[in-house]
Amino acid sequence: MNILAQDIVDNDYSLQFEVDIPEGIILEGEWVQDDSEVTMSKSTFKISPPVELSGDSKITQFLLIDKASEPSGVMIKLLLGKDEYISLYWENDQEVFADLNEYITAWYMGLVPDAGQWRALKIDCKEFELDQENLKAIEFLVNDGEIVWGKTVIEK
Repeated sequence: MNILAQDIVDNDYSLQFEVDIPEGIILEGEWVQDDSEVTMSKSTFKISPPVELSGDSKITQFLLIDKASEPSGVMIKLLLGKDEYISLYWENDQEVFADLNEYITAWYMGLVPDAGQWRALKIDCKEFELDQENLKAIEFLVNDGEIVWGKTVIEK
């Protein structure tokens, strides 16, 4: 089971996913697992209270991709408000997210990282022309594979 703990140190937000709940950690928000689609798994973490993002913010998302079940695509959605979000995706040779039934505006971030070791996905918010937006949730989508989502660091 994935859980989320939030530490706030000097205005930097550290969202940590752990297998076991560390002693003394207070959980905030809600973890929702939704596997309604055949090959696409989706998990959402609702952040309460929201974290403020600006053009100067940087996000680092750590992940471990299972070597026995490498995904063909990974997407992270930064949910800012009702119907407001930023979609970021990583794909290999197969175009996974271009075939979705809905039209989405998404930023291609590169190839899916190599499997078998912890990797960091780095997101620089200056490219999105943000002006003091509230990050209310983060959605994680994985196509055809298994990922262990690790620590999320948001630098304001």
